[in-house]
Amino acid sequence: FDVIGFIYAHFPSSERPAIHQQLLGYLRPGGKIIFEAFSKNQLGRTSGGPKQADMLFSEAEIRVEFPGVTFEFLREEEVPLSEGPGHQGLGKVMRFIAIKE
Repeated sequence: FDVIGFIYAHFPSSERPAIHQQLLGYLRPGGKIIFEAFSKNQLGRTSGGPKQADMLFSEAEIRVEFPGVTFEFLREEEVPLSEGPGHQGLGKVMRFIAIKE
């Protein structure tokens, strides 16, 4: 594929690296990854996302779980959520765009 989107794909940390590696295998060299998911700093907020820390992301975990890519940007952001009753208010998310080497 030329582009793969990882959008709020939360899995337990014990399964996550293997899933990410499998999906990266489908991406051609030079292909892009677009990623957004809740960060570990989302814990304790009522605006949505998993309630288990191991299903949330930190920058360090992303760098480990996505080897062989060059990040165009990688950052945590606070975003307004208004996506139904379970996702209202400000949320902390990790976002990146990366290119497979």
